[in-house]
Amino acid sequence: MEKTFRIGEIAEILGVPASRLRYWESVGLLDCGREAENQYRAYEAGDLMRISDLMFYRSLGLSIKSISEIDAMEVEGHEILCAAQESALEDQKLQLERQLQRLRRYTRALDVIRELRRIPFTDAQIDTACIVPFELVDAGVLRQYMDDPYLYSRVQDSSDLSRERRGLTVAPAAAAEYAEVLWRHGGGRYVAGLMREEVRPGYPNDLPALLRAVQRRYQTGAVISRFLTRARENGTVFDFYKTYIEIL
Repeated sequence: MEKTFRIGEIAEILGVPASRLRYWESVGLLDCGREAENQYRAYEAGDLMRISDLMFYRSLGLSIKSISEIDAMEVEGHEILCAAQESALEDQKLQLERQLQRLRRYTRALDVIRELRRIPFTDAQIDTACIVPFELVDAGVLRQYMDDPYLYSRVQDSSDLSRERRGLTVAPAAAAEYAEVLWRHGGGRYVAGLMREEVRPGYPNDLPALLRAVQRRYQTGAVISRFLTRARENGTVFDFYKTYIEIL
């Protein structure tokens, strides 16, 4: 008599959850026998091969619907299915690569916060060359912001912080597409610090205090703040910015 296996044994042998085996049976992918005395599922060696095939097809990312139809396909049908799945996986790969790039950029922003907490001010090469104005209702700008929030930038002058303009960091070549440029890097020297802006009416921030600390030693010019993230610190929610202050 051929040896049979119960569902728990199959789950352990093949490393597949018993719930998945029950589901595959419910949608018609599996059709195992039952023990006569208690109606427990009884899997035979052929069922192990069938389950192994199902696991292989699932490892290719094929849908349950595709797998349910695959046995009735000609070889050419398999080829078409595989080509379509390869194309879909390539699209997913590109999406995952973009997600990974975004995640790494965000992680770098968090690293900047940690570093600027440790060293309040440090000489820095400003990492933008050009800032242009934008409208928040501009769908194209919003898509760029969603891709990299660090592009969002604020332009001020240390002589009058109230004259603030908000814009988007772009490559110099792209600036030609805009009617106005808020700021263009002129090769000056900058120091960088961490600016915190409270997320509440009025949006008070500590930029004046940061600026006063720098002005004890230097004359200052442009002030460029680039958005890092929003987070809670000591019970208060802040927008954090990496702020570059030009040294004259």
